[in-house]
Amino acid sequence: VLPLQWRIAVSWVSGYFIFNLFTPVVFSTHGAKEAGRFGMAMSVLNAVSTLGQSWINAKIPMFSMHISRGESNALDKLFKGVALRSTAATAILSFTVVGIVAIANYQGITEIHRISSSSTLLWISCASVANTAVYASASYMRAHREEPMLPVSVMAALLTISAVLLMRENVTHMMMVYAAICTFITLPWTTLLLKSYRARHQAKLAHESFPTHVAG
Repeated sequence: VLPLQWRIAVSWVSGYFIFNLFTPVVFSTHGAKEAGRFGMAMSVLNAVSTLGQSWINAKIPMFSMHISRGESNALDKLFKGVALRSTAATAILSFTVVGIVAIANYQGITEIHRISSSSTLLWISCASVANTAVYASASYMRAHREEPMLPVSVMAALLTISAVLLMRENVTHMMMVYAAICTFITLPWTTLLLKSYRARHQAKLAHESFPTHVAG
């Protein structure tokens, strides 16, 4: 268990730095008002992501059940369905929030200024959708009691920290770079890991399904 647990622990710490660095940096650079608006935006879209990822969380025990039984086809079918629904739900809800804020700003509703601008929300939403897809793939792989996401998590954390510190003067640009990291680095890397991981485990199951013959 320990080889799995320490890798997950490092991945979790990397994620902690990613998601909890933004608001303090905004506070130190732009003051309490902007930090409050940004914190509200992150809270809303984090809630949306949590709701979207609930499809994955509900099916993780079934992932493990299919793995223990060697039912790779049933596992892949289940995974594709819940990953699609989870990512789609996150995308629909996130961009709905962006649309509501944009409309409210256009109509001059003053209360909407308590949350970040629609452009900032747009980039946070793009990152949320990419992260939901990454979370689905990571859950699939971790259900095999392995943690192949360690290098991805560490690299994403280092890139995000660098981007936040370099782009801290403009919150929208900071989130745009973060969304680019999630969409063009973290997500493709995770997808490649998932493909190679599935191919390796399917080959292993196929090999184990053939009885071994000992020559007399």
